[in-house]
Amino acid sequence: MLTEFIYRSEEDYSPQKDNYLTPVYFEKEALVPFIYSQNYNCEFMSETYGVLIFEEDSIPFGINSKKHLIFWLGDLRRLPDKLKMILKPYNINSDWDIESDFKTGQVEGLFTENILEVELFLLLNKINIEFKKKFGFKMFNFDLILVDDLLKMCSEYKNRIIFNNEKDFKIIVSDLNVRFIETINRRELVYYLKSNQIIFDSNWGSLKILEVFFKEMLSDNSNMIAPFFYLYDLRTWADHLVGRGMFEEVIKLLGLKNDSSFEEIYNCLTNQIYRSLEVVLNKVKNMKNSI
Repeated sequence: MLTEFIYRSEEDYSPQKDNYLTPVYFEKEALVPFIYSQNYNCEFMSETYGVLIFEEDSIPFGINSKKHLIFWLGDLRRLPDKLKMILKPYNINSDWDIESDFKTGQVEGLFTENILEVELFLLLNKINIEFKKKFGFKMFNFDLILVDDLLKMCSEYKNRIIFNNEKDFKIIVSDLNVRFIETINRRELVYYLKSNQIIFDSNWGSLKILEVFFKEMLSDNSNMIAPFFYLYDLRTWADHLVGRGMFEEVIKLLGLKNDSSFEEIYNCLTNQIYRSLEVVLNKVKNMKNSI
């Protein structure tokens, strides 16, 4: 018989005090088998609230400020033995810290904030809609991602980045580059700039063309394009095309310390991209129709 999980019965949140809603704590590495296995799945509903999916069932979990996982004892007890055996080696003593979106959602019944990455991709769609209205073309060549696919994709970013692994960080950076840089609608941007007699080098890449568009058509004086160049440079580093010097330069430009974790870099980068895109959206919305 499998040994019982470690927990403190006095932490019970169950109204009937049967220890069903007693938090059980684990090292975050307990998620690895669920993230990298084809037999299971792991999805995040917020920064600190997720769900483990197995067979035709699922159980919620939280992540506290110490990056420890939290499950309810009652949920763990109903798991198949093979899953209990996966989790058991990572079980740790209670650190008395259940504060997370997991708690507010499960105990207090409050809705969690949306995941930044989900908001980021929804923002791309809003920008495309406004660009189509004002300029007659989309800024990005992509179709709206289905909600289920969007949550799954963004969950994968969250799943990987918490382990602070360079390989995972490089995978994320490369994927973000594909979605944010390689989808830039360069052809239409070039055509629009030329039709407005804007002088530029037509051999420039997508980012330089977009930078010109921001400056000339959106009157940008806040360097909105900068986070996209940071992403591009990180992707160049991730693909082993340059040395670590470029990586360190991007960290400096992001305003971070040299010893910042990959999670800190990722969070800073995505936040800066989001803020830039917010500015873009507002500027386009406030423009008079240009078509």
